[in-house]
Amino acid sequence: MLLKISPNTGDAMKYISQVFNRFSKYNNLNVRFLDDTMQQRYEKESRLTQAISLFGLIAIIISLIGVYGMIVYNAQYKRKEIALRKVNGATEKEILVLLNRGFFLLLGSSFLIACPLAYYIISSWLSRFAYKAPVYWWLFVLSGAIVFSISLLTISWQSWRAATTNPVEGLKES
Repeated sequence: MLLKISPNTGDAMKYISQVFNRFSKYNNLNVRFLDDTMQQRYEKESRLTQAISLFGLIAIIISLIGVYGMIVYNAQYKRKEIALRKVNGATEKEILVLLNRGFFLLLGSSFLIACPLAYYIISSWLSRFAYKAPVYWWLFVLSGAIVFSISLLTISWQSWRAATTNPVEGLKES
């Protein structure tokens, strides 16, 4: 049974208890307030949000470490090629494009796969709530821009370091 009572809950609860005891053979009146029940339900969602945020941050850090490791490996693997290109007159910009192109193609394709998947997951999660918040397209563009800029800084820094090394050092190593 749902009852709406005035803010003076003490007198109202006494009266409800008296009426319940008079008409019911059970003496176990269980009273719960709707705002407390709703707060308990949203506490679960709040904890879920905190867990998703934490695991999202950990995933971003791990992916940045992975991207950094891949670019270091790629630069090391192409060390002789970079040295030969520099000796033959390639500019730093051309070497940066050589090293970055593959990574940004991977980043773009993963973004194209992740957007519809994320939209589906978020939409299905939000469908459980009575009041639904819209999922805006610019959130995906913003998150893609943030990931792209962080990756650009990480990849370009390591590529620049590989492009500015002395070509003799790259050719000396076997």
